[in-house]
Amino acid sequence: MQNNRRRFDRVHLTTPLPAKIGGGRGFILDVSLSGFRVAHQHLVSVDTACVVEVEWQGDRAVIDCRVIRTHAHRASTSRVYHTGLEMLSSPATLIRELIEWHVLRALDEQKANARGVPPVAAQSVQTGGGRDYVRHEWMGSDWRALPTSDPRQPRQGFTVAAATTAEEVAMLRQTFEQGDRTAREMLRKMAEMSISSADGIPTRKYTP
Repeated sequence: MQNNRRRFDRVHLTTPLPAKIGGGRGFILDVSLSGFRVAHQHLVSVDTACVVEVEWQGDRAVIDCRVIRTHAHRASTSRVYHTGLEMLSSPATLIRELIEWHVLRALDEQKANARGVPPVAAQSVQTGGGRDYVRHEWMGSDWRALPTSDPRQPRQGFTVAAATTAEEVAMLRQTFEQGDRTAREMLRKMAEMSISSADGIPTRKYTP
């Protein structure tokens, strides 16, 4: 029972969620009822306080956390830190809803797998490996989306898996539009990491 509980109250986000991490820009990669795994570009120290500010589906939460571990994760030519954060208070309603949403989607995926529903109907994808991408390019006042088999990231925009949902694309576009050069570089690195695995393929299977 305990193992099942731990499995379902920690989820890996199929698309990194933009957030402010200790006042700087970053992304939430994993979330649980007790903390986060985040990616960011500024150095933090273990056992120090860190505030996470996040928005999801129109709601916003500011969460006091403590750094419990951190390490440098090399992504292309830029250094990105992956950091584990422990919440210092009960999780906000937004966090509980975010976890619940991913768990319900996971259950839907499992039911679809059992019925043999093909990947074309997928709500989520296993990152990497597939050769169907969409390049989203910011033209200065509007976006252009181009199907491509090239996983490289454009300078003015980002490339993600073709199965990325419209809601997730809209979130990434908004982050790109509003971000400075550092934030845009971080977003491209996260997009690059999400499609870089050689063995992933589009699938309905999703395990939080």
